[in-house]
Order: sequence, then structure tokens, then C-alpha cells
Amino acid sequence: MLNTKCVLSLLLSFIAYWLTQGVFAFEVEQLVFSRDKTQLVYVVGQDIVKMSTATGKVIKKTPFTLAHNATLFAPTVDGLKLLSVHEKGIDVIHNGLGKLLRTLPHPTGKYAWQNQPVQQNASGTLLAIPVLQQTLPQIYLIHTGTGKLIRRLAVVEKGELWNETGKVGAIGFSPDKRLLAYTRYMANKAILQLYDINQQKKLFSVAINIAIAGNKQVIHFSRDGKRLLISSPQASSMQLVDLQQQMVTNLNHTGCSFAGFSADDKHVLCFQSAKKQILVYVLATGKVQRQSLPAVTQELGGYKHAVQSADRTLLALALNAKQQENVNHFLLIDGNTGRFIRHLTH
Repeated sequence: MLNTKCVLSLLLSFIAYWLTQGVFAFEVEQLVFSRDKTQLVYVVGQDIVKMSTATGKVIKKTPFTLAHNATLFAPTVDGLKLLSVHEKGIDVIHNGLGKLLRTLPHPTGKYAWQNQPVQQNASGTLLAIPVLQQTLPQIYLIHTGTGKLIRRLAVVEKGELWNETGKVGAIGFSPDKRLLAYTRYMANKAILQLYDINQQKKLFSVAINIAIAGNKQVIHFSRDGKRLLISSPQASSMQLVDLQQQMVTNLNHTGCSFAGFSADDKHVLCFQSAKKQILVYVLATGKVQRQSLPAVTQELGGYKHAVQSADRTLLALALNAKQQENVNHFLLIDGNTGRFIRHLTH
């Protein structure tokens, strides 16, 4: 049998190994804004933490373990509940107590992920979930209060043949919750499809040309609902879609880890993590401005997450933690200008 010293030595060696692999129990795993943007809500290990965006002070730390491979979404519009989506259903979590209120089962029994995207509407009342493992693939719209299936949207038209190589790249809701857009990759063709949820009909499809890897592609609507942006970190450009004219325009960039419209719809912000800067595309002129990030971004060497507040006036970047430093770093960025506002630590 192994003696106590031997067991302790093995345990210390195991811990040291994982530390060298960059796996830290204190690193930020998920990050969202509170609805009123006064807090950052994030998951670290087995805790849900709430931090003040004004002071960086931790307001509350609640023990809670998310389900395996779960995705945390922003609080519901009343601010009372957090939603966590995973393979077996939707966990509804009390935002104040951190208690699991209920798990809403998926209408088909379980979510078939396969790196497919899941998206929440602006109020948090609906989730759009692709269900593609069937002859007639669909996007399910599920009510987050009851778990009931509200609507099915067809991914293919009559006469089109779906196969297992087909994929939905990204899903996006318009701010008024009326429109749903998604990108579809099938038979070496990529298209954007736009649906009117209220009228239950497809409005149009348009060809796009943008790469996708995993579930990293994002669709971002402008606040007025007249344009949308398709971006992916692996792509060499973003694609700007005019929904009124049904036209697609390329915005060239390299390595855009986050892209979205500014709060005033006048700019597109592109966070380039490799270059430690924010690109600001001025939509009226086509010119590009560059906003550098503070020195701490260079020191930490990377980022974990980038999220935008509900009103789009703030962008939060969660940076990689230093080895052997039990501290999380966040940068707050102005959602209109792309300028650095504040460095928060915990």
C-alpha cells in the first residue's frame, strides 16, 4: 500500500500538472450582464458571482453548479431568474438565492447539441433551439416560463434535401422580438434566412460568404431592426446585411473575437483580442477608427469572454487570469465609442 507521504506527493504532483495546463478553479467560465447593467454575473468554479460594474466589488457569491456543458443566459426581463440551457433541458435559477427553481424539459426529450447554437430573445421569454436530427429539420421556439413549444420554423423548403452535414451557424432575434434570422450551411451553400415570428412566414433568403467553426458564429441585429451583422472569429470579414434592400456588404477585418452594433447604431465595434484593440467601423463613412486597450491586456495575454449589455452602452471583456494569481480581470468598454472605461478585478 502507498504510505501517506507517497499519496501526498502524488496529489501535489497532480495539482502542479493541472496548474501548468492553465486550468484554474477561479477562471471565469460564463459571463453575462444584469438587465440594468449595474452588475456582471459570472460563473467561477461552483459559484455564481455578482460584481458591481461601478466599483468592482463583489455584491454576492452564491454556490451553484451548472449542468455539464450548460450555457448561461442573461437574466429574464424582470431580473428575477437566470436561464441555463443544457442537454436535458432549461434550468430556471432564482437570480437572488441561486436556487434551482425548476428544469423545463425539451419537447423532444433532450437537446441534440452537435455544436448547434441556442439563442435567447431580448426579454428572455423565448429560446430558439435547432432540432436538426430529423428529415425535416426545424428551429424550435420554446417559452422559458412554461417550457412549452410555441412555434416550429422550417430550416429547409419543400423539395430541398437535408443531410447530416447540414448546419445552422447562428441564430439572432431582433430587439423587438418580431424577427428571427439564422444562417444555414448545406451542400456547400450558405444562406441567411429571415422569418417574421408573428406572421409565421419567411420574409427572404440571401446568399452569404462567411466561414464558420463550431458554434462561434454570431448574428447581431441593429437596434432599429433594419440591419444585421454576421461575424465569426475564424472569418476574414464580417458581413453586414441591409434587411430592407436585402443586400450583403463585407466589412474586412482579421480575428474579430466580438462584433456588434453600437448603442446608437452608427458604428460596428470589433474586438481584436490578438491585437489588443477595438476597431470602430463608422457606418456612414466606411472609415475605421482604432481604440487601444490598457496595458493590463498585454500583460494577461488573452481573453475569456466578451459580452454586451442589454442597452448596448457597455461591453465587458473577461481577461485570462495570470498563473498563480487568484484574480479575475474585467475591462468595461464604452458601447458607442469603443473607448476603455474601467478595469475591474476580483
